[in-house]
Amino acid sequence: MPGVELTTSDNTHIIAIFREDINTARIEQFIGQFDPPRSQKNHQLVLGSGSHSIIKGARQSSDDILIIPAHVDRIKGIFQNTNQIIVNNAFAEKPHAVELIGNIEDIGLTYQRALIENLAHVKGSDAHSIEEMGRSYTWVKMSEPSFDGLKGLCCTKIGNAKRP
Repeated sequence: MPGVELTTSDNTHIIAIFREDINTARIEQFIGQFDPPRSQKNHQLVLGSGSHSIIKGARQSSDDILIIPAHVDRIKGIFQNTNQIIVNNAFAEKPHAVELIGNIEDIGLTYQRALIENLAHVKGSDAHSIEEMGRSYTWVKMSEPSFDGLKGLCCTKIGNAKRP
């Protein structure tokens, strides 16, 4: 499934996963609504919109996007943001899941654990090259790999999914 990791203006990463049959123009349109600077290359792109706006925009734009705050408990994860209002506003927009690298018990702040305890917890490779792909992953059991299957699982808590 096509996807992109976005860097928000509040310096956090968010993963957007799109339906299998989406075209590049639709992905560019989605990203374009968040005020990307025209002078930056894709891998350096910091959007002009914050986490709250991006999650809200994805939820409003269609059912063809899964929106997942990336590595929430690590660098550039939303829990690294010290502004609790920004964090609360982002989760008020109801992301589909979160990428959690460690364990929920290791998150030091109780309010942060409460924000994600009822969301699906996934883990990805955060690969920046082909060689890095698949270094960590979440096992997801579904009869046929598809966007709809993944979306169905993200809308159900899968926090106990096998995460090597």
